[in-house]
Amino acid sequence: MQYLKSTVECFYVIDIIQNKSTNIKQINFNSYQLIATAIDGSIIGVADFGQSSYKKSYFIAVSGADTTPGTENYPLYIDRSDNNYEYFKALGYLTPNFYLQSKRGKQTINLEGEVAEWTNYSLLESTLLADSPSGFNYTNKPRPKELKKYNYTQQEKIQNKNFAQIKQNVLGMKTK
Repeated sequence: MQYLKSTVECFYVIDIIQNKSTNIKQINFNSYQLIATAIDGSIIGVADFGQSSYKKSYFIAVSGADTTPGTENYPLYIDRSDNNYEYFKALGYLTPNFYLQSKRGKQTINLEGEVAEWTNYSLLESTLLADSPSGFNYTNKPRPKELKKYNYTQQEKIQNKNFAQIKQNVLGMKTK
């Protein structure tokens, strides 16, 4: 699944708890992708299910608002002391939305719970409750904007390389 990536991102570990009170079978998480969306429904992150040694979760990189055309509605970081903080929080610009989408695209499972506010280059964790599946199909969501190639400056290339190395060292992850 393609989507427009920005030059800034936040990393989330999303643990999913299945709502036992619904009449749905046990979710086969390997059959679903975690989708992150912006306030306008644009896709801003996609992840496959991963299982660490101690829990089942999704690790997802979520793009944020920057100067790249098309990222205006992506989540953004605003300091709590900023006068605009409450305004942007009320509008929903500080957190992404998450849902599970079957890899075949025929079923969506809504996720509910408190999502940590998006912050540049942070690792955040949230636990969400899987609600009843809906017949809602991804094709009904607003389509992501056309992908645009971004030309990184030399400084941004160095920063991205350094961050990738830090992420690999701290999280023990292989990076591209």
